[in-house]
Amino acid sequence: MRWRTIDGVEVDPLGQHRELETLIKGLFNKEVFLSYLRYFCLFEDDKTVIKKIAGYHQFHAVQAAVESVVTASGIEGSKKVALSGTRRERARALKWHALQDA
Repeated sequence: MRWRTIDGVEVDPLGQHRELETLIKGLFNKEVFLSYLRYFCLFEDDKTVIKKIAGYHQFHAVQAAVESVVTASGIEGSKKVALSGTRRERARALKWHALQDA
């Protein structure tokens, strides 16, 4: 599947004849690319090795969903973690605050 967004909001912002530039600016941003490789690539080993990767829309939807959960949790300071941390750091922050409230 082609990568069709730079910011996860506007689809095909540069026009259909500039797809490569959209891919480079949208996926190969250092933080986006490392997050994509770490959390959105899966290898299955049944009889042969199969690589599965998320589409651009799945990547951005999951990022938005995690941010919404952190924001909706109402935890003070969680917005900073939601916007700057990895998914694992966000999950740890939620778990830590939940344990403190118990």
